[in-house]
Amino acid sequence: MSTVPRTSASWGIRFGLAALKGVGNSAANSIVEERLAHGPYKDIFNFLDRVDLRNCNKRCIETLAKGGAFDSFKDIHRAQFFHTE
Repeated sequence: MSTVPRTSASWGIRFGLAALKGVGNSAANSIVEERLAHGPYKDIFNFLDRVDLRNCNKRCIETLAKGGAFDSFKDIHRAQFFHTE
């Protein structure tokens, strides 16, 4: 997860959390502040335990998943969010 609005790198373009439609500045700041204070999130469940759910609601979490914010977690990828049985 990036803290900058937009940056280009050799491995692709990264967007800041607040640049995603549906993720406000308060949610992005809350996520980044928690990460800086207590280290990287280990997995999606650790993220949900640690993030302030008053700032980061269900819609925000869905937007993060669709935007690939959780792709760095082992055993999870945004394609799973779209999978239907």
